[in-house]
Amino acid sequence: SAIILFYVYAVNFSDEAETRTRELENDGKFVSSNLLAEGSPSNWNTTNVEVPGIASRNRINQTKLDSLYQLNQNYNTTKALLSTRFDFYIFFTNQMTANGTLIDGIAKPGLNRTTIISQENPKNIIKVSRYIVYQNEPTIMNLYLWEK
Repeated sequence: SAIILFYVYAVNFSDEAETRTRELENDGKFVSSNLLAEGSPSNWNTTNVEVPGIASRNRINQTKLDSLYQLNQNYNTTKALLSTRFDFYIFFTNQMTANGTLIDGIAKPGLNRTTIISQENPKNIIKVSRYIVYQNEPTIMNLYLWEK
């Protein structure tokens, strides 16, 4: 009976982990697609945003990036607007500025790309990378999503 119980537990645990990974992947695709769109409304700002997006004509719109960075001062609001239950960290391969300040990324307060693992200790984490143009240079938007 112990072997059967172990087998049932191992199969169920494996299915649960696979389901969580699929959920993270689906959210990652959804969030990254929304971010690299215009957002809603198309001329959104921090007071009227329904869905934040930072692109216009397949390029990063600096005004929208500034607004997303400012919006993220309330991380939980940004997370809700991105329609994800998972924590997130967004960063770019090129140096980016928001509101004139060099930024490492847009994320939960106190985190950067090197502290996610040590401070958050995620059970599951994924990374989605998407290409976009910023200031006439190709860049990659990277999105980490994780659950504790």
